[in-house]
Amino acid sequence: MIIQSNLLYIFSRLILIVVFYMIPLDTFSIEAEETDAEKIKIRKILKHLNEKNDYIKTAKISGKVFYNLPQDKKIKLYKKYKIKRKSKIHIDIYILIRVKVAEFISDGIKVHYKRIKKRIKNRDASDFNLNIFNKHLNLDLTVEELNNMLLGLSLVKLEENDNYKVYMNKLHITKDSIKTIINMDTNEIEKIIINDSRKAEIIFTNYKNLIDYDSITLDDDDDYDYNNLYLRSGSEIKLPLSITLTAPTFSMKIRHKNDIIINKEISDKDLKIDEKKD
Repeated sequence: MIIQSNLLYIFSRLILIVVFYMIPLDTFSIEAEETDAEKIKIRKILKHLNEKNDYIKTAKISGKVFYNLPQDKKIKLYKKYKIKRKSKIHIDIYILIRVKVAEFISDGIKVHYKRIKKRIKNRDASDFNLNIFNKHLNLDLTVEELNNMLLGLSLVKLEENDNYKVYMNKLHITKDSIKTIINMDTNEIEKIIINDSRKAEIIFTNYKNLIDYDSITLDDDDDYDYNNLYLRSGSEIKLPLSITLTAPTFSMKIRHKNDIIINKEISDKDLKIDEKKD
């Protein structure tokens, strides 16, 4: 019985050795292949995001903003944005759609906030904080970061050698204490987490294709025909219509109308701060 057991043990070991050598060597390179495929995918995502970032020079946007402030205070405003990247913007602010109550201008050097029946606020652009609009909106953002947030673009330059990980089909890139989370199916940014001296989270949803307004025509049935805008790489240009910013003392929900216009001229007059009116 002992001899039979030894023979059985030896025979089973021989079978394992034979099976091992019959397995193709390629099987052991699957992990490496997956890593290479992942790197190619990440390279494609970053190329798309950086190309879109470089492509958008100006934007005209309109929509609503809902604020949740301390003591359960809620505010709804209508806004029209004229953005000229990187650090120029004009915002007209309304209540009841047509009643203009304030305007904000950044010319890239200074920022200017004028509200009806209130003292005009002027600051250096380097001292910009959202609290210029309301004391509870205490978050330091550069004007460039504000513009990028409104357009669903990254707050930092994303590069291949940045610290990243992939989890649940989401690409997490951390740079300068800012984490950018990208959906690897859509190649678009889903969330930005700011974790430096500031604490904030920005969520982007409801991405829509941008229309090439120069292509709009009427067909024989008086219906509009148009083309979407594309990057040189062939990717469609999509921007988020819903943006939610959450900070320790407030949150705000930005809802853009689906009529965003990019790369059309914005008058220098719209971005000029008239100091004579201060």
